[in-house]
Amino acid sequence: MIQRAGVMSGEAYGYFAGGHTRSVSFCTAMPAGIQIGIHDIFLPCDYPEAWLKRHYSEQYLLACWLLAGDKLQIELPVAYCSMQPDLRGLLRPLIEAPNLRGAVIDGGAFWISPRPLLLSGP
Repeated sequence: MIQRAGVMSGEAYGYFAGGHTRSVSFCTAMPAGIQIGIHDIFLPCDYPEAWLKRHYSEQYLLACWLLAGDKLQIELPVAYCSMQPDLRGLLRPLIEAPNLRGAVIDGGAFWISPRPLLLSGP
């Protein structure tokens, strides 16, 4: 069970199939207050050409979620920020942190958080 005010980051082979761990994770209600990091996301670009034979698909499902409404808050799309000169500076404080010295600025992590569900009464 995912607890409120937590962090979840994962790697599950990059594709979706029935009963697959990542498929189940994407289709489970996530409580507000957690941070979710998904690996190998290059939105709005496609996967790197060298990766296309891997048949990864998690970023396509994430794109559907993002296009479907306002259920997810985008926190930090690392690949996108690293490709945009005016946004690249946002990553600098992260990689200059003492425990992250030497980390590369280019990455494929995409950080989101679920927004609270607003339930309407009768």
